[in-house]
Amino acid sequence: MEWSDDPNRYPPYLRTRIKQHRGVGSGVAYKPWLTVPEVPSKGSSTVTPGILIRRKYHLLSLLEVAYFYIRERDSDVVDIQEQWPILDISATEALCVKYGARHPNRGIYPEPITIDFVITRQSSSGKLYSAHSIKTKKDRDDPDVKRRLAVEYEWCSKNGIPWWVVDTSLFDPSKDSTVLDTLTFMRAWFLNRYTPIAEIKHYVSAFHEAYDSAITLNEITKIISRRLSISTQLSQDTFRYCAWYKIITVSLLHSLQLNMPVVLDGKDV
Repeated sequence: MEWSDDPNRYPPYLRTRIKQHRGVGSGVAYKPWLTVPEVPSKGSSTVTPGILIRRKYHLLSLLEVAYFYIRERDSDVVDIQEQWPILDISATEALCVKYGARHPNRGIYPEPITIDFVITRQSSSGKLYSAHSIKTKKDRDDPDVKRRLAVEYEWCSKNGIPWWVVDTSLFDPSKDSTVLDTLTFMRAWFLNRYTPIAEIKHYVSAFHEAYDSAITLNEITKIISRRLSISTQLSQDTFRYCAWYKIITVSLLHSLQLNMPVVLDGKDV
């Protein structure tokens, strides 16, 4: 789903941000409607570089960070747009009246309602778009939030976009940070500027030969480094890369650290 990047299609008070490519376009050209500096937070928001799409992502909570990492690993995902605005403001204003929801404003002007994520997947029939709202159970039970979500749902439904509230129970960092910590550990291969070695399959074979559920990841990667004549750091980053891309299937529900054994599991949250 892409909005036109022609500023003249929108009310004058939105045009400056449209010219900045906020909320329009896709891929590296997309910029979120809301950014971290603009949204008050308690220190849980972050700007993180994307692996799938090489741009900076503005994620407004640790819950959003965890979900972004989860979806970024999906092989069929080709784009992720955060803080995606519904620029059809007349329609959302009417829906807010219908459901008794309060429409956001910026000064005297109505502000677009934003959806936490719009995910684009590539299928045999073309691109498929879906909208994802990230809310805790407490938020989902709040009457004001329910009315706002009803507006999101009906607008998306009328425009042929599948929409749902994501079940965050397995990866809510405020309850248990294991999933986020594990994904962050895996993702360090990217931050370390690792370049995949030529023969990943040899590494994977060596990993499974060395794997023992009773020994630490540090010990395993050292065994592999000796067998393949590569540095320990390269062995560790290759493991992180393989775990991130599900070449080696690691459980997200168990802690993953160098000084701990590795729990293998093909299931995703």
